[in-house]
Parts: sequence; structure tokens; C-alpha cells
Amino acid sequence: MCICICFHVLLRKTNCGTVEYTPVGLRSVKLTERELMVVWQMEDFAMKQIVKKQQKYPSIPSSKLWHFELRIKTLDNVFKEKGDAESKESDKVIIPCNQRYYVCNALKPNTEYELSLQTVFLWPYLNDHTQYHRTESPLTVPVGFRTFSNSEEALNVPQLQNAHLRQVTSQSAELEWEETAGQGTAYEIYEHNQGEGKMLDTVIDNIRWQTKGLRPSTEYIFTIKAVNGKTTVESNPVQFWTPSEGLFLKICFFFFLLLKTTANNNNNNDIKKLI
Repeated sequence: MCICICFHVLLRKTNCGTVEYTPVGLRSVKLTERELMVVWQMEDFAMKQIVKKQQKYPSIPSSKLWHFELRIKTLDNVFKEKGDAESKESDKVIIPCNQRYYVCNALKPNTEYELSLQTVFLWPYLNDHTQYHRTESPLTVPVGFRTFSNSEEALNVPQLQNAHLRQVTSQSAELEWEETAGQGTAYEIYEHNQGEGKMLDTVIDNIRWQTKGLRPSTEYIFTIKAVNGKTTVESNPVQFWTPSEGLFLKICFFFFLLLKTTANNNNNNDIKKLI
């Protein structure tokens, strides 16, 4: 028994017990009365190590090898003498490894929550892929927040609606959303993955926005906020991956060949008619 326990602890420290495998930049974005989005990132070094390890299991999809686990804890409003909140409820959510955000919904009003996240690996044994050992990164530093007191308070902070992606290339993207107010409305655009939640741009009296200089094969998460006397909360997240440059060029080349073939066929048909 002692040997097994020691082996498990050693396994954690060796494979993923170091801080670089822990998600970084965990933060929350309030969406509605009972919805909140959390976003995070993974260090480039950690991802390179994970990809290298995955290559040992080419027949197993990455979704079966690792994922994220989000701990959602409800805190008591009554604090103990030491100042620590008493945990009343704790839920665990499994999030796919290719996702860097999660929307918490059906939250209780006027309730304090605490979120923490970790990376979980399920590496199969090399001689038997039906068996695996579970290893975990340390949990992130908890992120706390409180939901609205009631629905009236939430209604006083409207949400921008129908934010979506119109088009995307390997280096650019165009977003669109519904108009929320009259003339003079400013729309603030935020990026939560690569931009770490910072405001990137502001557009006035326009419901479309285009960004350039994106990186190929990269995940982006955008939200939009309207400002016209009263500021809205962020829209629901617009999440997408930019295609790789190679894929984009292949698509362009395919359409070029298609147009060229169509033009040649039309020319051949015209020649036959003349003959």
C-alpha cells in the first residue's frame, strides 16, 4: 500500500506536478444575472510538452488523453472567526482540452462563488492502452465573484445580443452583432484568450468590426459591450479558431482551379458550337 501511494505521488510530480501545466490567466466575465464566463490560457511550453507526449499515442484522440476540470464552489454568507468562508456546495465540470472558456449558467442569485481550474491527464500505459494513470496539475488560484441580487438588478444591466462571427481567415476575422441603442452608441470589443481580457477597439454606430494581424491556427474569444448612457454587460462569447495558412492557401487554390476548369469547359463548349 505504501509503495503504491509513493509511486502515485512521484508520478504527479514527474509528469505534471509543475506549475507550467497549470492553466494561467483564469478570470471571470459576468454575462447575465445567472451566467458567467471564465477564460484561461495554457503556456506555450506546456502545450509543446503535451503535444510531444501525445505523439506516443497516435491512435488515441487528444480528447481522451487530457482535459480541464473546473471546480465551482458556493460560499456561505456567514464567515468564520478566521475569515474563511464555509463551503456549502462544490461541483466539478469536465471541459474538453481544446476549449479555453466555459459559461457557468443556472447560478443562484445573490450568491458568492469561487472557481478554480486544473489540467488532468489520462495517460495510457504503453503496453496496455486500455489502462491509464491519472495525473493532475495543481489547482489555479481561486477566482471569486457574486451574482446579482435579483432579476431587477440584472435588468438594469442589459446584455448585447446576437454577437457572432461573419467570416474568418488565417489572419483576420469579422464580427457582427445586433444594434442595441440609437445614434451615438459606442461598442467596445474585448479579447479574452490572446488579449487577456483587454479592450482592443471601440467602434461607433457600427454593428460590424474587422480585425487583422491574427495568428494562424490560434483560438480567439471575443465579447462586445455597448456604451450609450448605460453600459451593457459583455455579450455571449464569440469563440473560433483561425485556419492554418496552409489550409487557407489550399482552399484558395482549389477555388482557383475550379474557376479555371469552369472557364475552360465554357470555352470548349463555345468552340463546339462554332464547329
